[in-house]
Amino acid sequence: MPDHRRGITIARRGARHACEEGIGTVDLRVIDGRNALALSRAELVGAAHRVRAAGLSVSCICSVEDLRGPIDELLALAEKFDMKLHIENEGVCNIAGLAGLKALVAAYRHPRLRTLVDIANAYRADLPPSAADLAGLLHSTDILHFKDYAHAARRFVAVGEGDIPIATLLAATLPAHGAPLTLTVETHASEPAATTRRSIRGLRQMVDGLGLS
Repeated sequence: MPDHRRGITIARRGARHACEEGIGTVDLRVIDGRNALALSRAELVGAAHRVRAAGLSVSCICSVEDLRGPIDELLALAEKFDMKLHIENEGVCNIAGLAGLKALVAAYRHPRLRTLVDIANAYRADLPPSAADLAGLLHSTDILHFKDYAHAARRFVAVGEGDIPIATLLAATLPAHGAPLTLTVETHASEPAATTRRSIRGLRQMVDGLGLS
């Protein structure tokens, strides 16, 4: 099931929950309580079978401390294996806001280097992005992470239940953006299953309200 600390755990109930919510693609971070990158090849093959059997696909594998090598090395691997390197703005790492992502993209100008924008992470770091900030990064973005943030409580909450004007930001940016985007719910809250369900409903309502084709 979705873990508010570590992302998606592939287990029977986690796969069932995704199917119940009509979700076909997941970000994969933890498998049975272990980082996906720490598994043996045989264990990864087994996990892949479980993912396919559940009717799911994986949009990306989220790394933590297992990957700390230079970005140049990671980009070389991306070239070799025809992959993309997604860099998220995350407060506990070196880039907390969208300005840092913009500077990174400008410095490398590499087609396989993509920004993974998390609006709530920027808010938590007191770096709330404007619609112009978000629009300026969408050309280098394939995935957007969604959760909300309650300033008074200083914690993440379900989409639509916090203080972030998510609907306003989306309305000002997505209609003018023609390329495909993957919208990912990243819960990071207590009662993760229930919070995730509310986030999915909230995000779907916001996107449906945009009237996108």
